[in-house]
Amino acid sequence: MVVSYCRIDVEPSKTRITHTLDGYKEEKPGFDLLGFHIQQHTVGKYQSGRVKDKKEGKGRLLGFKTIITPSKESQKRHYKKVAETIEKYKGQSQTILISKLNPIIKGWCNYFSTVISRKAFGRLYHLIVWKLIKWGIKRHRNKGKKWVYLKYFRKIGNDNWTFATNREDNNPIILLKHLNFPHTNLL
Repeated sequence: MVVSYCRIDVEPSKTRITHTLDGYKEEKPGFDLLGFHIQQHTVGKYQSGRVKDKKEGKGRLLGFKTIITPSKESQKRHYKKVAETIEKYKGQSQTILISKLNPIIKGWCNYFSTVISRKAFGRLYHLIVWKLIKWGIKRHRNKGKKWVYLKYFRKIGNDNWTFATNREDNNPIILLKHLNFPHTNLL
């Protein structure tokens, strides 16, 4: 099937018609596009948008809100890439590991910072912290989790879980946190 006015080839095996508000048959509502999950949720009259009518001044209530979030698949891909990087540089110093991870985290967070991403950012950072603790335990097999935590994680400001280089440094190298990037917090 070819859409003539746009000159786009639509592959029938990859194309599906779905509803963004209600599930259809066995499909969940919403769809994924370019790493984003787009779905509509029913809301009350105070949260709902309005459609302006030419006759009425206010317009009628829509009854739903469109929510765009990072898709589960893009979150899994990002975590997998971070985990592979940690595994690849498991024998290197903390400074080198941070310098390899920061561009990955920065790029992914900048791409998804325009949508509702607080939950995804928090969840991913939590998973990455546990992966980094495992990285530290593998480096120091005779030490415990608490020792690894005290060695590699610093208190910077009000945050105890900052993966950063030694305290003696005046300017420690810090692993970027997903939640420190601008994000939307509507959900």
